[in-house]
Amino acid sequence: MNKKLIILFILTAALAITAGAYFRTNNKFNTARNHRASRLDIGVVKKNVDVNQIPVKFPTDIPIEAGAKITQNYNATAPDGRFQATRVFETKATLADNLTLYKAYLVKAGYKIQSMIDQPTLKMVYGTKDNGNLQVSIDENSQSHIKTVNISYTEMVNGGVQGK
Repeated sequence: MNKKLIILFILTAALAITAGAYFRTNNKFNTARNHRASRLDIGVVKKNVDVNQIPVKFPTDIPIEAGAKITQNYNATAPDGRFQATRVFETKATLADNLTLYKAYLVKAGYKIQSMIDQPTLKMVYGTKDNGNLQVSIDENSQSHIKTVNISYTEMVNGGVQGK
């Protein structure tokens, strides 16, 4: 009798492990679950913009490296009135040169610099002006060594309240 219980236990455990592995690796299951969570939990609507166009409300005078490969270009809105315009591109310039460029841009454009990060593989500058915020993050992937600039303009619209 004990051998039958042990065999039953081993079979049950093997079935549970197999089922768990199936659901963890089944892309269709994970994709549906993640999509459902992102839509229901936060309600953010993201609209991709053609890389040859500037997202709505994105600062038109902000410098973008000539010939840069745009990897993300979108607008996003949240139910509470938050709005975001983002462009991300690969850069050939150094992280330090990009930080200097975008810090100077924020100052010249009238943004009040609220914070900065200056680490070897991550640089960031964040400024506020009127109802808008501009954050520029520059980083280098440690594996591929691709350097990326992420520029996001955010603001509150439709009567939302924004902290500065």
